Amino acid sequence: MGRRTPSYPYLALLEQLDQENVRIKKIPGADHNFAGMEKMFSDLVFQELLAQN
Repeated sequence: MGRRTPSYPYLALLEQLDQENVRIKKIPGADHNFAGMEKMFSDLVFQELLAQN
């Protein structure tokens, strides 16, 4: 989740979810679309997929 995402203020509510299938990553400087940070976003998704196996 980028700190410039409109829903960022609700992060505290999401962090209260105690579910093993929910992982929250805070990315400083990222907007909702990870504009200019697409490679970082795809790398994070790939890392999470590998971590599940």
